[in-house]
Amino acid sequence: MRAHDPKFIAPTLVLYVDDGRITVHSDDLTTNVAELTHAFNVVREWFGTAGLQPDLDKCELMHHTWRRKDGPIDDLASLDHLAVAYENAQGEQALLRPLPVVRWLGILFDTRLKFRAHVERQCAKARKTAMGLRMLANSVRGLSQDNVRRLYISCIEPILTYASPVWWMQRQWQADATQKVQNICLRLACAVFVTSPVYAMGVEAAIPPMRHTLEKADGLAAARLHKLGARSPVLQRLGQGWQQRKRLGGPPVTHKKARSHSTLKYLGDLTTPENEQIEP
Repeated sequence: MRAHDPKFIAPTLVLYVDDGRITVHSDDLTTNVAELTHAFNVVREWFGTAGLQPDLDKCELMHHTWRRKDGPIDDLASLDHLAVAYENAQGEQALLRPLPVVRWLGILFDTRLKFRAHVERQCAKARKTAMGLRMLANSVRGLSQDNVRRLYISCIEPILTYASPVWWMQRQWQADATQKVQNICLRLACAVFVTSPVYAMGVEAAIPPMRHTLEKADGLAAARLHKLGARSPVLQRLGQGWQQRKRLGGPPVTHKKARSHSTLKYLGDLTTPENEQIEP
């Protein structure tokens, strides 16, 4: 079955500090579950030879699918044949059911990679922090407007733009959600009324709209691609041109292209492998 399935990708294991990930790709969710179950048992045996044991309470399962016939993730979670069976610490059989959202390195991944849950969580966290600024400054007393602006740039903006090259897909709802939080801070920094125009406040405070801030973060992430070695797993996804790049002089060249289906491919389109490699 694997030989006749050109889209099948064998299970791969990625470890980062104390986090691990097993992935498999095919056209059938049942095949994915069978491969993941076998790979998970192999990893547990490998850990056992080293005297280690994965934390089963923190193990999570997610199916990524864009096919409508698979149905919503809430229906998938109730199906036993789409859950990974394993033996818990008490020696009993248990099922690891798929989740609608999984957190990985501080990013919330959903089944269709829309990142709506991640954007909503970061906006809520940044909004809560912005409300705290009202205790430090207002139009009568407290910190000066310049200090409020500095607090926004150093404390709130990093929350809104955390890992933005991963989830920023130039969607209007993403720009609107982050811009609403920025508008709260602009009114505090400029000490103006609620009805004041947002564009004028941004000019007065020298703070660009969130769309431009997110695009700048993408450009910086694209420039950091030239710091990676030829064997980097990130460059392996970008094709042979990035793996066999030459050292050329001159300033970096960026190209504005349409958004690719993959955010990583989009970052690769913002620059070119012909640019000079940056030594760490």
